[in-house]
Amino acid sequence: MQEAKKNVFMSIRQSRFITFLNKVISSPVGIAIIGISALLSNMFSLELAMYIFVGIFALYVCIFADDFLPLMPLFVFCYIATSKNNNPALSTDTVFNNNSYLVIICILAVCLPVVFIRIGLDKNMGYKKLFTQKRKLVLGMLILGVAYMLSGIGSQGYLSTVKNNLIFSALQFLSIFLLYFIFSATIKWNKASKSYFAWFGVIMGIVVSLELLNIYIVEGVVQNGEILRGRIDTGWGHYNNIGVLIAMSIPFAFYLACKKKHNYIYIILGTILLAALFLTCSRGSIVGGAFIYAVSFVFAFFKAENKKSYRITSAILIALATIIGIAFLDTLVKLFEKVPTIINSSNESLSFNDSSRFKIYKEGFNAFLKYPIFGESFYPKDFVPYDWSIIESFSSLIPPRWHNTIIQILASCGLVGMLAYSFHRFQTIKLFVKKRNLEKTFIGLSIAVLLITSLLDCHFFNIGPTLFYSMALVFAEKINSEDEKTEETNK
Repeated sequence: MQEAKKNVFMSIRQSRFITFLNKVISSPVGIAIIGISALLSNMFSLELAMYIFVGIFALYVCIFADDFLPLMPLFVFCYIATSKNNNPALSTDTVFNNNSYLVIICILAVCLPVVFIRIGLDKNMGYKKLFTQKRKLVLGMLILGVAYMLSGIGSQGYLSTVKNNLIFSALQFLSIFLLYFIFSATIKWNKASKSYFAWFGVIMGIVVSLELLNIYIVEGVVQNGEILRGRIDTGWGHYNNIGVLIAMSIPFAFYLACKKKHNYIYIILGTILLAALFLTCSRGSIVGGAFIYAVSFVFAFFKAENKKSYRITSAILIALATIIGIAFLDTLVKLFEKVPTIINSSNESLSFNDSSRFKIYKEGFNAFLKYPIFGESFYPKDFVPYDWSIIESFSSLIPPRWHNTIIQILASCGLVGMLAYSFHRFQTIKLFVKKRNLEKTFIGLSIAVLLITSLLDCHFFNIGPTLFYSMALVFAEKINSEDEKTEETNK
């Protein structure tokens, strides 16, 4: 009887319809469907419907899909699905703190066991493979996680915030480690499309850009010809959070331009994403994103498979940019004449003051000097790195941060943390430098945006970007692993 049931299940799983559906959900169409659901959730406060859809999607993948590849986009798209109306920091009546949260708990209670059951029963996965799979970055991630957990030991006031500090440290570690660890062993990398992650990145950028456009329309961001940057808030993040995700998506448009015949579509798409990035008014993201746009543009110029089409499109874009520059030359001259004023501005429009960054960095470094071994924890006792913050705000789980990865680690985790982070960074650089290929190059450019902008902001300690970072690392490591094995065998 049990064998008969198994045969019926296998016949269903191998049917034409299920086979077709599996191809769809593992393709750009599948990613776009999840992206559209996230966009609708953000625009119309449909988080609960989004989570129900995601739960059904995850169950289908666990029961019928060939592997867990289609689950990748769910994590980031759930992150960018939160609307302003359902942001717990802005309202006490949201899907996260009224009775609706019971539905979310039920979804997790059903999906998580099914995920573990699938891993245990699938001969291509299994718990043995999950824990014995060869991973190039796991040691550095574990060491960094330990350094996070040790942060602040021995500092004044540590015991008063130890619970929140340990929880926050664990969340930071898991956001980098968990998806890397799971997906490395639950995806058939020899069958995965090499362009899958690029499509994921591009569609993420498009969705975030459309959310930004919606904010411009709904919130009236432009007033009297001036952009009010303070109004740029999607619910899950403000202009800086929006900017970094759009910036990280730009290199993937140029990866697709390298691989696709009609590459002019993707060059234009990359340029549109750059324009959206400027609309975020996120200064650090604009600088980092514009630089990576230029690097990606030039690299694809030489690596595109259809070089003729790429170079013709490039020439047209450069010509258009030149014409627009000449047409608006007076405006540009006036803008540059105002640069000294803009730099010293402190209003809510696009302004280029330092936003107290240098003061923050100085105080962060002083925290390191006071507690050089393990730092002062993620919840400093003597200084709160924002003028509007008070110590009582630490009752919230998410603490104020130092807006620079190096300062953050030194201040919070001391020399122990800095050594751990340096080892992790050494391993990631080695991954991208050794046995270079097109996929690694553009994923590396996307990660470079995150690291560059994190020198001016706290993106490396925000959950959304680090979830994408974690999946980017596993994709870069594993997508060409079968090709590398073949090369080694043939030597």
